[in-house]
Amino acid sequence: MNYLYGYLVVGVVYGLSVWILHKLRPRKNELNDTITAAMDKAREGQPFSFLEDILAPFLAILFVITAWPLLIIINIRDKRRFERRLDDDGEEQLTVAAEDVLEQLTIQEIEQREMVTDPLNAAPELPFGHLHPVWLKFKQFLDEQDTVHSFTKEWRPPLSFCRQEVSGYVCVRGGQPEHFMLTKVVDLG
Repeated sequence: MNYLYGYLVVGVVYGLSVWILHKLRPRKNELNDTITAAMDKAREGQPFSFLEDILAPFLAILFVITAWPLLIIINIRDKRRFERRLDDDGEEQLTVAAEDVLEQLTIQEIEQREMVTDPLNAAPELPFGHLHPVWLKFKQFLDEQDTVHSFTKEWRPPLSFCRQEVSGYVCVRGGQPEHFMLTKVVDLG
């Protein structure tokens, strides 16, 4: 029973320390202040609400007191992930390897294959639709001796738990894939 009381006391101390640190932290986001002020103004004329004023805060406090170890683990994991993202300048970038290259195509074949015909006219009737400026930039990168190939590759983006299958077109220069353009990204889970 003493262990249970100790566990709950640590939960109360943890919850109070998080609340105090939150109140002491300087506000950097004016949007949150605006939203909070609007919500307070909207609630001024409303009567007492058991759900908002009693039950929701009680359940939140009860959750923090009982699940504090889980909250500490989540907090540490998120801080590490954020620090890793800041420190990792050399994080893995998507690259296309020779084994990912599929078939060689001409510019005309690609533009014919990727022509967008939208019955609702939401996308322009151009190759790649809204991505047409990206396609034009890709074509500017090409030299006369370059070939364009389609590619498909599976990869896991940095700091992500799911793999993706990416497809697109790649410029092959001297037998090596160089610049590429993504046209499709599918989450594989």
